[in-house]
Amino acid sequence: MHLINRKRRFVMFFYQQSNNAYKLNNADKIKAEDFNNESDVYIVDTNFNWTYVHTHEDDCGPYFYKLIN
Repeated sequence: MHLINRKRRFVMFFYQQSNNAYKLNNADKIKAEDFNNESDVYIVDTNFNWTYVHTHEDDCGPYFYKLIN
């Protein structure tokens, strides 16, 4: 299952325990399963209109939130 259904050029992601953020190209290729072995990761669009959170707990999440105008 693709995490991002629409064509997106870039998304940003960062980990809960890190001060670094990363910009991903070709974001339409990202799948939720790509983060199964990661700690808590947050993925946002470049305008912060939506957030996807993939937790390290098997019984929690993933979570998705989108701003509604």
